[in-house]
Amino acid sequence: MPRFLITDDDEVAHAFLRHVLLALGEVSHAFSGQGAVEACGRALDEGRPFDVVFLDVLMPGMDGVQTLNAVQARHDEAGAKRPGFVLATCLSLSTPPLDALPPGPHWTHLHKPFDRREALAALGVLGLAQPPAAEEGEDFW
Repeated sequence: MPRFLITDDDEVAHAFLRHVLLALGEVSHAFSGQGAVEACGRALDEGRPFDVVFLDVLMPGMDGVQTLNAVQARHDEAGAKRPGFVLATCLSLSTPPLDALPPGPHWTHLHKPFDRREALAALGVLGLAQPPAAEEGEDFW
């Protein structure tokens, strides 16, 4: 069963993504970049690392890109497989801080607002889920 970490400073984002992800696996939460780095470190120490980390790009303190880099460094230090990352943002990929990310198969992005299908499609990019069909009255976040 996949393990997901939702990292956002907005409780509504947590509630929406939790609703989407609970059917797929175990869901944990962090409300800051530093909180995500600590949660990922604890998960590594327990031998139960996260498979995917959802990151809001624009958070106070450590932003999503800084968080991604710190989590990757922690995994590299431990000799562990890096998690996949889904970066949620209203920014263009050519805008700082996103323009500093190297291309690669370990991350994808969601443009806010997004819906359930888009969130699951992002997991599909990372090899974890297939995009589902639309549901009647589907909500966006």
